[in-house]
Amino acid sequence: METNLAYCGINCAVCPAYLATISGNREALAKLAKEWGGDYPPAIATADGIRCSGCQHESGEYLCFFCSDCAIRNCAIERKLESCAYCDDLDGCEKIEPCWKTSPDAKKTIEALRASMA
Repeated sequence: METNLAYCGINCAVCPAYLATISGNREALAKLAKEWGGDYPPAIATADGIRCSGCQHESGEYLCFFCSDCAIRNCAIERKLESCAYCDDLDGCEKIEPCWKTSPDAKKTIEALRASMA
């Protein structure tokens, strides 16, 4: 399986927004924008706004509207970390805990990365 890890441990390569972006599926992007739009203004929660190349994509070509203001991503970039696994303040991090409640596989990925560094 392809991996394209976000700082938090989510595998962007299996994210529906990433998959729809790389396949050019505008219909799927529009559907996801409606499903995931939540409290975002309708002008932002669009098919174009949800296109994503992955959290750490080097070109930065596309970044989903909610990923662009992600506190976890912004923190990791500020600290110049490849992943939250390398953060000395990870235990008890208030930024990452909500993410891991909805994406337990991300937590397992970060834990595995940390274990491999020991």
